[in-house]
This record gives sequence, C-alpha cells and structure tokens, in this order.
Amino acid sequence: MRTSLAAALVIVVLAVAALAYLLINQGIREAPEIALSNAKKLLLSENFTGTYYMTVTTQVNSRASTLNGISTTSRSPSINALVSNSTGLLMEFDGRVVHVNSTVVVWMHGDEVCQVLISISNASPYNRTATFCIPSNYSKYLLPFYVDEELLGNATYIGESSWNGETTYCFKSEITVSQPSITTGKTTTIGSPITTVINATRLCILSNGVTASATLYETSRLRHQSFATVINETLISYSFTFNQQLFSQITSRAGLG
Repeated sequence: MRTSLAAALVIVVLAVAALAYLLINQGIREAPEIALSNAKKLLLSENFTGTYYMTVTTQVNSRASTLNGISTTSRSPSINALVSNSTGLLMEFDGRVVHVNSTVVVWMHGDEVCQVLISISNASPYNRTATFCIPSNYSKYLLPFYVDEELLGNATYIGESSWNGETTYCFKSEITVSQPSITTGKTTTIGSPITTVINATRLCILSNGVTASATLYETSRLRHQSFATVINETLISYSFTFNQQLFSQITSRAGLG
C-alpha cells in the first residue's frame, strides 16, 4: 500500500510539474503575440502620445548628416492625424552644428492627404514653413499609420529586452515602399518615382503595445541619388492621449482646419 501510494504521489507531482511547464511556456510563447496584437490595436484604434530620444543619420551619396534630440509624436487614428513636435534638435552637416525646432502635421483632409512642416533654426537656410495637399490615392505612405501597420504585419519575434524594468518583446521586419510621381491637373508633376526599403532590425514593444525602442535602416534611390538613413529611438514617456490643441492650431493657421 505504501509503495502504491508513493508511486501515485510521484505520478501526481510529475503531472503537476509537466502542466506547470506547459502553462509557463505557453505564456512565454503567447506574450510576444499579445504585445504585437496590442501594438496593432494601439496603432489603429487608440490615441497615443510618445516622447522619444532619437538619433537620425542620413547619407546622400557621399555626404552625411546627423540629427539627434527629443521628439514628441501624437497620433489619432479616429481622424487619421499625426502631430510631431521636436525642440532642441541638433543637426550636424558639413562640419556645421545647427539647432532646430520643428513641427510636422499630417492628416486626411477630404480625399487628400495634407502636411504642414514648420522648421525654425539658428541658420536661416533651415527656417521654413511648407504646406501641401495631394490626392490620397497617390500618397498612402504619407498617411500617419500605413508604414507602421505594414511593419507590424511582417514582424518576426527575435527575443526579449526591457524598458524601465518592464519586459519588452522584440521583433524584426522589412517592407518595401514604392511611390509614383504625383500628377495634379493635366501637366503638373510633383516629385519622381521612389522606392524605399525599410528594415526594422529591432522593434521592442511593451506588453500594452507601446514601442519602447527601435532601430530602422531605410535605403532609397531617386534618379541618380541614393539615400541611406539609420533611425534609433528610445521611449522616454507616453500617454494614451492626442494633442488636439496643437493639431487644431497648426491646421487652422494653414487654412485647412
């Protein structure tokens, strides 16, 4: 009887251990999928504002520039709009260091995609305000969420990392973005056809879907010029809100509010 009881206890212990192992490993496998699913949901259906430290290095043929600083991006999928506000950016180009503050707004306006760019710096060539709208059928990659949606859709899990003591789930992804030249009216052509390969070598996401860090490589060719850009970003803070005040202020100033 004692032998049978001991054997039964061993079997029960082994069964519980095996079940626990399966549950733990199932949780490990499911956690990245949950994070990725939440990232897609956040991108497509929830307001979000994130502040990131960014470094952007761009090389055009043999000339290179570096931009680094803090940028806050706010987006609202319900109105398909994005507001990016950067202050105190440092740009190094041809041995010069330029201080730049910039605001970029992109949004749907009827059947067009509109963009406002405001750049203020201590070097006059970099001071500019530009506003343009183009038919949305020419410009899907200008929409605030399209590129990120494709990157998440092609993501492959590569492991864990952490942000402020929280686990992040990291992915890699690569997409190719092709845009035609844009013709308005019968004769006016804006830009040239361009194809860009975006390679996200590391995209680390919190369990709630917020991107905590990312490294992206972008390569493009336009006519006889080649472009290569490396983007690194690290999350500083975030909230599930949209900067409606700044969005309304900029679009009203542009006469498109």
